[in-house]
Amino acid sequence: TYDSSYNTPATQAAIAGTYTVRAISATGSADNVSMTISSSGALSVPGVGCTASGTVVLRPSGKNVYNISVTFTGNNCALGNGGTASGIFILDGTLATSLALTPNKQDGFIAFGRKNS
Repeated sequence: TYDSSYNTPATQAAIAGTYTVRAISATGSADNVSMTISSSGALSVPGVGCTASGTVVLRPSGKNVYNISVTFTGNNCALGNGGTASGIFILDGTLATSLALTPNKQDGFIAFGRKNS
């Protein structure tokens, strides 16, 4: 079903903030993870055994979809130490969804959650 929020102009300010997310890959999952996106689009996920950093930036279309790129660091990362994934990030009100694949498209992650107020 078409969602008219897709036509909402995307801004870096709209996605800046802290989120509580759940992420799932083919080899693991993480619940209630804190994720922060800065006003410049820098993404960070602190953790024990696995951290993540990357970017969430505007797409050329200007629609309410963003490009996400993430690199994982640590010995407990489902995508491995140094693993990367890229894809899309969508924010619909306070609900966030991200879908990303590794470069060889053999794995990736789905993350969903809520932007904290």
